[in-house]
Amino acid sequence: MILIGGIGVTAGVHRLWTHKAYKAKWQLRIILVVLYASTGMNDIFEWVRDHRVHHKYTDTDADPHNSNRGFFFSHVGWLMMKKHPDVIRKGRHVDMSDILADPIAAFSIKHINPTENQWVNLVAAGEGSHNYHHVFPWDYKTSELCNSTTTDFINFFAKIGWAYDLKEPSQELVKIVVMKKGDGSHPLWNAVPYPA
Repeated sequence: MILIGGIGVTAGVHRLWTHKAYKAKWQLRIILVVLYASTGMNDIFEWVRDHRVHHKYTDTDADPHNSNRGFFFSHVGWLMMKKHPDVIRKGRHVDMSDILADPIAAFSIKHINPTENQWVNLVAAGEGSHNYHHVFPWDYKTSELCNSTTTDFINFFAKIGWAYDLKEPSQELVKIVVMKKGDGSHPLWNAVPYPA
């Protein structure tokens, strides 16, 4: 698994998308997206942006992998810590139009990310709706839009009276939160016309 993910990083987000060291047909780009997604790292946009910032501002506070912060930080620690404000500030000025123009990279950015992934949801029996859980942590359900083994388990025991006072948000509250803070991926976005 490490080798597979490593190829997704080195041949995909690093050599192809960040540095444009070669060109790839759509079939190979799809394979690279899948391999990269297996790492569980940030989306392609974030990885490429941060690596472009790294090359432009090497070993400064704007470098996400700043080696002045130590060996561990520069190789792995940067993934575990908040970014220095200079990394964020400089990252806003990096040209990412090539990544957004690549339909395969753009698709992966919108649909494949470590916190909300429907494939993970399927494999984990409904336990992959991380974004929903963070918006409504007090909801007894683990997700709104898909089946969940945990929800089914709790529902079963609620039916026989062993679980009770099940907390969940009203549909109106879900709608308000989706429209105010949503990213456009919730089905409600398709049902509500965009204001002109």
